[in-house]
Amino acid sequence: MASLADQDQGRILTRLRANPVIKRMAADLAAAPLGEMAEPDGSPRFAFVMSMNAQFRRIEAANAGNERYTPDEGPRYREAIAEAVLAERAAMRAAWTGLLGGVEDESAITEVIERIRNREDSRQVVADIMARFAA
Repeated sequence: MASLADQDQGRILTRLRANPVIKRMAADLAAAPLGEMAEPDGSPRFAFVMSMNAQFRRIEAANAGNERYTPDEGPRYREAIAEAVLAERAAMRAAWTGLLGGVEDESAITEVIERIRNREDSRQVVADIMARFAA
């Protein structure tokens, strides 16, 4: 049975993952190597935790007074921002896996993201990757 702390952490992550700042931070890191951000067990590296917390504070401060943004004032634990960013990054990459017909190769997904960011035709990029893995 999950402890109350685990349930609280789950609610915190769910709330943070809905935050547009978290979504943007994850999108910015979608093509970055996971090994630079997380330990082999998937937990965020300490330097990544500190970097994400600082970046989140900077972005929230920059949005002070923005009527279209509601700051996150809920409780959180030290790793919450980094865990939410990693979870959103994983969701984005999983979506690409689905579009690529189940191709789960990290480098292929990274290539798709980078090529589309470089404004290549998304249909052609997906076709190229799928053809490579069909062979």
